[in-house]
This record gives sequence, C-alpha cells and structure tokens, in this order.
Amino acid sequence: MHTAYLAFGANLGDCLATFRAARRLLAEAEGVRVDGASSLYRTEAVGGPPRPPAGPPPRAGGGGGPGGPPPPPAPPPEALL
Repeated sequence: MHTAYLAFGANLGDCLATFRAARRLLAEAEGVRVDGASSLYRTEAVGGPPRPPAGPPPRAGGGGGPGGPPPPPAPPPEALL
C-alpha cells in the first residue's frame, strides 16, 4: 500500500463544489482510500501577473489578443522527434 498527500487549489467558479467533487471522485476510484481532509481556507490572491483590463477575450491560439501579433508558427512534427 502507498500513501499520498494531495493538495488542491481553486480560484474559478464554485470552488467548494469543485473540492467536493474531487474528493468524491477520489473516494470512488478503484484502489484509493480517502482517510481524511483538512479544513478549507479562502485567501486573497498573492503575487502573479497583473490582471488584464476587462474587454474581449484573447483570440484562439494565443498571440497578443485582438489586434495583436499572431503566435509564431509551430515547428513541423518531425522536428519534435
């Protein structure tokens, strides 16, 4: 038998529901036993990049967002081997 300690974090949507679903799915997984869980804590965000101003979401594929430069071309698959 192996022991693992997992830590979860969330900052989008219904965080409590996400944690509850994660714990339920782990407990239902074959060969997994959930022995306990710590309390949940909500804290303010610390560090990280500044939040972008509100506006339209960036276009698919990245780049600089609407009107920004396109992302660089992807290398051919053979170059990744």
